[in-house]
Amino acid sequence: MIKIIKNNIQKTQSPYYQIVLDFMIGDSDGNTTLTMKVDLDDEKILERFFRLISSLDAPEGYWGVGLNEMERYENLSESDVDFLHNVMWDDYDSKDEYNGFFDEICNHDDYSSYLSLEDQNLYYYDEFGVQHDTEIVEMVREEKLERILSK
Repeated sequence: MIKIIKNNIQKTQSPYYQIVLDFMIGDSDGNTTLTMKVDLDDEKILERFFRLISSLDAPEGYWGVGLNEMERYENLSESDVDFLHNVMWDDYDSKDEYNGFFDEICNHDDYSSYLSLEDQNLYYYDEFGVQHDTEIVEMVREEKLERILSK
């Protein structure tokens, strides 16, 4: 018989999400990666933000996805554009509690007009510090209703 001695793994942190945005600077002279931790309590706003920026493709006549002119993306509704402006920049005229929420990874006064979003990733870090991939999934109507009623 073999006795297994388990390691006593300690929880090292509170779980959180990490969003990672990879940008090309200018005409591919450089790249930059920006990251931001997001608390689990802010999952709803993170999900909408990540879903929207993941849906963007370079518009016809442009060589990349720029975050500074959301109005040019045909797949975004006016509501989506307003939401993105509100959460990406804190200088947008809004009283919403999430105004400027993603400002630290979206607002770069020095060179924001030269940035093109090339890739975005969203990770979950558990209480042991282990990184997990994520996937935004569409809930079916019954799951949405159950989630609302359970609150």
